[in-house]
Amino acid sequence: MSLARFDDPAVQQAVREAAADVPGPGAQPGAADFSGGEQARRLDLAFKEAEVPDCLHSEGLKRQPPVLLFIPLSGVLGLPFVGIAKLRGKCK
Repeated sequence: MSLARFDDPAVQQAVREAAADVPGPGAQPGAADFSGGEQARRLDLAFKEAEVPDCLHSEGLKRQPPVLLFIPLSGVLGLPFVGIAKLRGKCK
């Protein structure tokens, strides 16, 4: 009696087909998918956009950019705008 070899192409094909039929971990047959899809992704992006940013993080001045007479300011020159944004409630 001979044993089948696992490197035989027919055996490998059968293993691939059997693995494709097995559901992933946590997935139950007939269970509903509540991932939300595109609508949930858009809602998540809208919530992230509407969130009031922290003043000392990179997005702190996204609602009030540091601009003086149409000249964008950055670095140390933009620091006063952090305080102004905090007073106006544009950041936390």
